[in-house]
Amino acid sequence: MDIQQPVLYLARSEEARRFMAAQWPRSDGPPLHYTPEELARLLADADLEEATAPPNGHERLAAALRESRASYRLMPRWLEHAQGPGGRGG
Repeated sequence: MDIQQPVLYLARSEEARRFMAAQWPRSDGPPLHYTPEELARLLADADLEEATAPPNGHERLAAALRESRASYRLMPRWLEHAQGPGGRGG
C-alpha cells in the first residue's frame, strides 16, 4: 500500500519489505496489542477464517485480496498509534 497515493502493488516479498520500510517508518512506541475479542472481530470482518491454503490460483488470489483488505483496514489504527497524540511521532 502506497502512502503517497491510493495504490496497492504486487511485488516479491523482499522488494515489498524494502518498499514498506521506506514508506512506513517504525514507531518508537510500544507495539499494538489487541484483545482476543478485537482480533477475532478484525479477522472475521476480513473473512480471513476462510483463508486456508486454497488449492487453485483463483482461490489463492481471493485469499491474497482478503489479506490485503485486512491490512488496509488495520492501517489507520497503526498510523494513529505511530503518529501519537499530537501528530507525528509517538
